[in-house]
Amino acid sequence: PVVDVQENAKLTIRSSGSTCTSLQMGYNLPPGDGGGGGNKIVEAITPILTIGAIVLFFLSPLGGIFFAVTNSLFILALLTPILIGIGFNAW
Repeated sequence: PVVDVQENAKLTIRSSGSTCTSLQMGYNLPPGDGGGGGNKIVEAITPILTIGAIVLFFLSPLGGIFFAVTNSLFILALLTPILIGIGFNAW
């Protein structure tokens, strides 16, 4: 007799009393839309809308604040070693 343990694994019991487990691997495709290709416009416009949203964010006042904070941190990271070196030499 054959007992199904999982979808693709089978446990086989032989008449001699020994047990043999065999695993049969299968490739299951995920469910799809049938490959109709009707979403070509959506596939083409998604990156355009993403780029547009990023540009609009950086043109907004909130984007300006983001630029100010990140540029300040960047300048601070560049100037800190120089200021530390000057201060150490002056000390």
